[in-house]
Amino acid sequence: MLRDRDDADDVTQRTFLRAWEHLADFEGRCELRSWLYRICLNLCRNHHRDRRRFDPDSLDHHEPVSAAVGTDRLEHEERWDQVRDAVAALPERQRTSLELRIYQGLPFKEVAAAMESTENACKVNFHYAVKALRARLGAAVGARAAEGG
Repeated sequence: MLRDRDDADDVTQRTFLRAWEHLADFEGRCELRSWLYRICLNLCRNHHRDRRRFDPDSLDHHEPVSAAVGTDRLEHEERWDQVRDAVAALPERQRTSLELRIYQGLPFKEVAAAMESTENACKVNFHYAVKALRARLGAAVGARAAEGG
């Protein structure tokens, strides 16, 4: 979600610290894992907000790909960059629903609890996210095929 390993490590640590500090506030209305995801999502949102406020170019950070790797490796990295960019371009609720469902493997019930939403709303957001990714990435794949790539 943060597209930077160091930032992700920092938010992960802050998530567990915040959970520890507020463990007495956990009421058990959802699973502990969903509660932790909700804390983490809020911290990620805060991180993005703070970054935009102080460093608007930080969200475009990409780690350099070594020139020494083979063509297949570069094409693979290029495709993953396209996927990451396409996911990052999604509206927040669609992106979050997709990331929790696909990257974290959460069932929609837990996605809904983490996002403080309904299962149906999360399913709809997920559906539109997948549809948007297919449209965007399908166009990129088609353009690459037309170029002979």
